[in-house]
Amino acid sequence: MRTIWLTLLLVPALAASARAEPDHYIAGGAMLGIDHAFDAVATLEGGERLGPGTWLHGILETGTSAGIDEATESGEYFAARAGLEWHIAIGTRDIVELVPGVDLGVRHYAYMADDDAASGISPVAIGRLGFDIGSRALRFRPGLEVSFDDQGFTGINANAALAYRW
Repeated sequence: MRTIWLTLLLVPALAASARAEPDHYIAGGAMLGIDHAFDAVATLEGGERLGPGTWLHGILETGTSAGIDEATESGEYFAARAGLEWHIAIGTRDIVELVPGVDLGVRHYAYMADDDAASGISPVAIGRLGFDIGSRALRFRPGLEVSFDDQGFTGINANAALAYRW
């Protein structure tokens, strides 16, 4: 009889905890980097769990570009990309996760300076390494990225975001 009662009490609790694992996230943040130019960018990102530890995500970035070694009058930056990331728990409670990832997308940058102007639209490949730190629902996501386009290596970026998972 005890077994029946324990089963009736534990099975729903175990099923609820299995459903409690977040399958989606949305994040807002910022990125600073040197990628053809100096960029200061706001980011909006969303993700969907594909399986244990594997996530599909997309990111939109918009902000400003400036010349690296000269005064810049105006500039703009926009990128859209999607890719895969892998969440690797550090420890047993998933408070800290290592998050490597790869993205493919398109990037536009333009700026005007006293002596010249630069602009470009190109496909881009991004390699990412970061962390996902926090509670089940609220996470802090710092990271570093390296970017490549049709001309090869183009830059390195540092980013940080706050994410909500559900």
